[in-house]
Amino acid sequence: MKEKYQQAGHLFIQAKTLAESGTVELMNAALPKFEQALRLFQEVNARDGEAACFIMLGRICKSLGYAQKALDYYLQALPLYRAVGDKEGETIALNNIGDILFDLGELQQALKFYDESLPVSRVAGDKISENHALKSIGKIYFDLGEGERALRYLNDSLDIIGNSYY
Repeated sequence: MKEKYQQAGHLFIQAKTLAESGTVELMNAALPKFEQALRLFQEVNARDGEAACFIMLGRICKSLGYAQKALDYYLQALPLYRAVGDKEGETIALNNIGDILFDLGELQQALKFYDESLPVSRVAGDKISENHALKSIGKIYFDLGEGERALRYLNDSLDIIGNSYY
């Protein structure tokens, strides 16, 4: 069991290194490594590892233009992060889901996920995710023609930037 977990971790690191290269060729090369790591994490019931694989698979798919597939991966990561009590992972998943829905033009649905992310990011003390959610909510309200409401969220975002070093 320990060996499988370690093997999954090594595959994950290799895949992440490839994925973060930014080239299409290396991102495509990372996909099977993440899938293999995912299977191993599932075999040893390491939900945190599973969730991290789903997030990375989602990021690659988003980068390659497969928004729906990315959304599917992010939606699979969310309950796993919740199951292990990882608030930072949960808020990252929520914001990624919101981002995809926003890109797909599903503004109300995106707003729901960003709204859900705000209190979780605050509990986690994750200023980056909190700021992301605030900016995204502000942008949605701006796009919906609610300028004053948008400004409130955008000003809250600026307050975070002004009061933290990330």
